[in-house]
Amino acid sequence: LEEQIVALILASAKVEELPVSYEEALKPPEPEAVEGEADSTPEVIDDAGDNDVGGEDASGVEKA
Repeated sequence: LEEQIVALILASAKVEELPVSYEEALKPPEPEAVEGEADSTPEVIDDAGDNDVGGEDASGVEKA
């Protein structure tokens, strides 16, 4: 059954050959920009909270 699925997928695959250099072929793909978010910076979420009781603060010092 698995062989039949693989054969079906390979039979329906469309191959497009593109001439590229060796370095270009090995280079990781660049991330695609999401429309409307190209100029924005990621939002940083502070989960630490300033009203935590106990634990460590951002400097790693134990709080009382």
